[in-house]
Amino acid sequence: MGQITLKFNTEIKSVETRFGYKVNFVTEDYEAPLWVYSCESYGEATMVISANGWENAYEACIDEMRTIDDKEVFEAYGFDSQADMDACENWDDIELLGGYRQQSNCSGTGIVGVGHMESLNPLTSDYLKQTGIQLTIGEIE
Repeated sequence: MGQITLKFNTEIKSVETRFGYKVNFVTEDYEAPLWVYSCESYGEATMVISANGWENAYEACIDEMRTIDDKEVFEAYGFDSQADMDACENWDDIELLGGYRQQSNCSGTGIVGVGHMESLNPLTSDYLKQTGIQLTIGEIE
């Protein structure tokens, strides 16, 4: 089955797991394909995104995530302590470790923790059947 796409004048109304838990959803683009994000490669869906293209969907997803606490920033950059990070004088080669991403909208610290096995895939009716996720799409009010 192909990727589910929002049609003209429709939007996501709700997304729930087979156990009735709410799944976050983001509308980055209208009349766009749907994508499903999970923090773990075989984990439960954590977000459904309406976006034109994988890159747009991934960026929208990252921008919607809760940022890490200020006290965790040194770990995201691979330092052993805040004091070690404060003592760093050359940031030219310092990058975020795997499992962390920078938000483009930079809320809070601007750094989000993602799973090392995160996945973003096209949302298909087969996926909905396999996982029991309930997706409700309706007309824009």
